[in-house]
Formats: sequence, C-alpha cells, structure tokens
Amino acid sequence: MKSDEMDKTVSAILILILISVILTFGLSLFNISIPVLIEKPPIEKFLWSYRGVDMLIQAFLILAAAAAVSTLFRVEKGAGAVEEAVIEKLEEKEE
Repeated sequence: MKSDEMDKTVSAILILILISVILTFGLSLFNISIPVLIEKPPIEKFLWSYRGVDMLIQAFLILAAAAAVSTLFRVEKGAGAVEEAVIEKLEEKEE
C-alpha cells in the first residue's frame, strides 16, 4: 500500500519535471513563441497625461493643506474647559 502511494508521488514528480523540460527546450525547437504581456506606461506618464486625475489630486492636496492650516489657528478653550462624558441616569420603574 505504501509503495503504491510512493510510486504515484515519484511518477507525478517525474511528469512535472518532464513537462518543464519540454516547455523549456521544446518551444525553441518547434519555433513556438510565448505570448508577451502588453507593456504598460509608467505611472508618471499616466498621471500627467490624464488631466482629470491630475486636477483631482491637486484639489485633494489643497483641501488637506487648508484643513491643516485651519487646525493651527483654531480657538483654544479656556483653562477650565474639560470634555465630559454623558452619563445617563437610570430611571426606576414604578410598580
């Protein structure tokens, strides 16, 4: 039983090795070319060629800068101002 499983495993490994050898050397023997992926343009070219994306990013940067400056000039609360958590009172039911 064990030798049967071992034989199957060894035969599967040998088949994979045989397929890889055929793919490696057989394609050049039969003049079969592997399809090449389409070349993508670099990200800088994409960003600067699409004006809508460029304007959206610039608007976001201006909004983020305005929010950062407005937090610098916010009004500070007084010395006694402390935020408190709201505690709800429990109401007892009348029976």
